[in-house]
Amino acid sequence: MTVLARIGRQVARTPKQQRVTPVARALPRINEMLAARLHGPRDIRIERVPHAGKPGPGDVLLRVTATGICGSDMHTFADARIGDTVLKTPLVLGHEFAGVIEQIGPNVTELRPGTRVAVDP
Repeated sequence: MTVLARIGRQVARTPKQQRVTPVARALPRINEMLAARLHGPRDIRIERVPHAGKPGPGDVLLRVTATGICGSDMHTFADARIGDTVLKTPLVLGHEFAGVIEQIGPNVTELRPGTRVAVDP
């Protein structure tokens, strides 16, 4: 069975049928957001985590809309390590991503909320 997460619903597809059920327990509460976090080899969990809060001076708050998975992410997923670096605490994979600016912090002058951006830190 393939499970696709959608905003407020879960779509479970089988070869003979398609069923839609609510997933209210997985939706974030106020001051929370959802994150896919790696806990160990091949152990990714969708969890509620604290919201990042308002951006500080020179920062922006993004709503992530897409994330790339690179080779280092795949090695970390498979083995919970990359080279000598071993996973010790839950980790959000995907350091190459795109999103929409939700809020800007003080001293941000060249960007505006609603602007689409690509990030490669």
